[in-house]
Amino acid sequence: WPVSRGNSLTEGVRISNVRATYRWKPIDRTDFSVGLVIAEQYNFEKLPRHLTPPRGSDFLYHRFDLVPPTVTTCNQFGRLAVSNKVSVKIAPEGFKNPFEYLDLPETASRVHEYTDYFSGRTNTNLYFKPSIRTSLLVISRIEDDWLRGGSDFTPYIVWRYIGTPDGV
Repeated sequence: WPVSRGNSLTEGVRISNVRATYRWKPIDRTDFSVGLVIAEQYNFEKLPRHLTPPRGSDFLYHRFDLVPPTVTTCNQFGRLAVSNKVSVKIAPEGFKNPFEYLDLPETASRVHEYTDYFSGRTNTNLYFKPSIRTSLLVISRIEDDWLRGGSDFTPYIVWRYIGTPDGV
């Protein structure tokens, strides 16, 4: 596939031929679709049915105003951000009771309950659908690729987003 090197009229592109698997699917009730290209040099990994957080894992919930992160922060376009860790936002659909989530104020103690559950410091799950922690653990595997792997452009990428059908 072509990789842009700037002004294509004067610099051209660099072409890499890679055997890959392509998958595409429309997103229901939207004008969007998702495309996924996986180079054959990467292996698919079947995840175990029940994942547990690795010892010492530390998920960041997006409410930095309530619980400041323990990692280095920066100001990105007027918003508090972290550049060396993924922060998580759970959509209302990810909660057992979405209406309760929307009605109750998020507090520092509630955010600590969320992150304790995400990180495996407790197995008490008062709020989330059972699949949420597994989705977060899958995303944490992607985090390594995003932040430490990737390409020469990784330091210049401001935001990346990933979503799961269950609300992560």
